[in-house]
Amino acid sequence: MSLLFAQFDPPKSEHVVDFLKMLFIAVPVILGVVVAWKAVTRKKEQQEITPQPLIIDQAEKYVTRAHCDLTHKETSRAIEVLDKQLVELRQERRQDIKDLHEKVNAVSREVSELKAATALQNQQLARMDQKLDRLAARA
Repeated sequence: MSLLFAQFDPPKSEHVVDFLKMLFIAVPVILGVVVAWKAVTRKKEQQEITPQPLIIDQAEKYVTRAHCDLTHKETSRAIEVLDKQLVELRQERRQDIKDLHEKVNAVSREVSELKAATALQNQQLARMDQKLDRLAARA
């Protein structure tokens, strides 16, 4: 056995590169041939669409024009009622928003008044503090 391996020369890098090139070309070609052969030899399977769209059955009861008109009128009335309710809800929402704006504005005015009063009181306290400091310094 050792004599058998000793007789071979190590492969040259050019040969390895050529072998890899051939491998990268041959494998996809062989796979393509196999896939094409399977596609040709494979039996065509019939596809069945269910329920059958082309089968027409006799209906027991048909919809009449009067029924369609009646359904249209009922639906139109229901839509009108919903439209009225929607308008009322929008008006209520607008009124609620208006009331909220008025409340926020009132609170904003009160806060502004309180800020002004607090600033005035702070000024008065600062003046009184200065007066007390002067009285304490004299005494």
